[in-house]
Amino acid sequence: MTLNRWVLLCAVLALPCVGAASLIVYLGGSDAASPSDRDKDGLLDSWELEHFSHLDFGAQDDPDEDGICNRDELARGTVPSDRDSACVTLFVSEGGTPVYDGLARTWDGAHGPKSTISAALDVSFSGDTVHVLPGSYPEDVNIGGMDVTLSGEGLMKGTL
Repeated sequence: MTLNRWVLLCAVLALPCVGAASLIVYLGGSDAASPSDRDKDGLLDSWELEHFSHLDFGAQDDPDEDGICNRDELARGTVPSDRDSACVTLFVSEGGTPVYDGLARTWDGAHGPKSTISAALDVSFSGDTVHVLPGSYPEDVNIGGMDVTLSGEGLMKGTL
């Protein structure tokens, strides 16, 4: 395959949770494998090679047995071969949106806060922390038996 058969388009997508992304468009036949995911498992080959030195694991595999599959480790920016890296802090802010991933206090071009506590809990795993920034969040929250730490800044009021 020659390089002139590929067009690399870089664009900032409208969905903030996606951020800057590379889109590869193949101009040849339908039999070409994407150079970014040759094994077609939904994981970037460069990420697999960086963390495993091979392409043998799939998106649903959990080689470090931390309860978080490779697809989610990639999305969270955690290390799929390190059981202790799986837990993250998810942020909630009145300035957040449901489509942000919760991995930053404010929108930084790639990550931003969730808009509700429930939205952060929906994407959390046991061991995560949901950190609520100052604001008013009128919602019913159900942790549902998960081992999640809920923290906040300033006065926290609510009913149990």
